[in-house]
Amino acid sequence: QLNAWPEFVSDRLHLYEHLKKESDALLAERAAGGHSINVQLPDGQTVAATAWVSSPYQLACAIR
Repeated sequence: QLNAWPEFVSDRLHLYEHLKKESDALLAERAAGGHSINVQLPDGQTVAATAWVSSPYQLACAIR
């Protein structure tokens, strides 16, 4: 039979969940106030994006 998790595991899980909740709230706040930006690629091409919303994948899809 397996032993129960040590007590520190539940403490760390609780801390992680708390920090994750704070981080998600901060990112949601930043995304809500996102503004238009232009990303210049190494070849000189400029791609329009939104700060705190656009992902690298979305930028790659915009390359023509």
